[in-house]
Amino acid sequence: MSTETTPAPVAQAEAKVRSRLWRATLVSIGIVLLVFGLLSGTVGALFWAAGSASGTAWLLARLSVAGIGVSVVEPEGTLIGDLKAKQVIVTVGGTRIVIDKPVWHHLSVSYTREPATWGQVHVETLTAERVTITVTPQPDSKPFVLPTHLRLPMELLVDDLRVAEVLVPGLEGHPLRDVHARLQLGADHGKQHRIDELGLRLDPLQIAGHLRIGAEAPLALDAQLKATQATQAAGAASSAAGPVLPPWAKALRADWQAELKAEGPLARFNAQATLRAQGQSLDATAQVTPVERWPLPQLDATTQALDLSALLEKAPLTALSGTVRITAPDKAAPNALSAHADLGNAKPGRWDQQQLPLASLKLDARGRTDQLDNLELTQFEAQLSDGHTQAGTL
Repeated sequence: MSTETTPAPVAQAEAKVRSRLWRATLVSIGIVLLVFGLLSGTVGALFWAAGSASGTAWLLARLSVAGIGVSVVEPEGTLIGDLKAKQVIVTVGGTRIVIDKPVWHHLSVSYTREPATWGQVHVETLTAERVTITVTPQPDSKPFVLPTHLRLPMELLVDDLRVAEVLVPGLEGHPLRDVHARLQLGADHGKQHRIDELGLRLDPLQIAGHLRIGAEAPLALDAQLKATQATQAAGAASSAAGPVLPPWAKALRADWQAELKAEGPLARFNAQATLRAQGQSLDATAQVTPVERWPLPQLDATTQALDLSALLEKAPLTALSGTVRITAPDKAAPNALSAHADLGNAKPGRWDQQQLPLASLKLDARGRTDQLDNLELTQFEAQLSDGHTQAGTL
């Protein structure tokens, strides 16, 4: 009987292969350990920097590398813990945010086990004296496109957010006052952004509610806002701190209240509005498409003695009763649009007396959402009046 033996050259070759495999394995393990070491050191350095005044200044300066311009005037404290400053200016693209006298207390950072968010930043209180937001129009003529997602790599929780005054585009001369809310960005493990327990004053209104939007497509919107007339004490405080309430605000009654709800995908959501006051009402449902050329493809509104001057600053005094409808396009004619209005005004009057010289209006119109400069009137009848005598019919 004989036994087979491995020839020496073959054994040597196999030994060399095993040696190379071991070296490759050790090198790979070494590289992995080095990468993890560098990452751990980097994260550790970031936390160390955020916990020191000099490190905080260094981190803020590094934000410019990401395209975010941050300027902090006279900072005191650290990012982790307590921090205050005379002013913070943030610039992103054409948007500029100026925060006067920001102060936060007890900021902490913790890791999460969720794959969508690496950690949570928790702030107990965040206050500011004033926030001013300005947007510079960009020369780019490309149409606005909604983002596909609003994901953040972290969660941000602010238990108590308070700002004395917020100035936003479109409301020049009408600041949001006494803004307070609970803020959650990346809530539900990164799935939703929330502004809960929201309260603010937009003189002469007191507004409360919540705003929520999904971080993933289709960016589901959930908003509810209620408005009532501000109390006399709040109005007096506003008058002492700022301009006197405008004349149109005096048309509001103590029982005046309104509610706005919005729900659905951000690209096409449903809205509902109601208004109640002594002797007047508004009930409306609508479909809103904010990025389309015609953003209101469907509307159904019913009014009773509605006074426009109590809603809009420069609107005339009215008492409108009737219906306004915009019919949504159907699949057979996706761009077709039709509108109908049948309104009566119980308080017609002259323009120079801040009234509307219109006693009634009947209108039917047809158009296309892709040709907004072309509108066909199939019926139009307007009865004019100065409040005392009829002034004819158009």
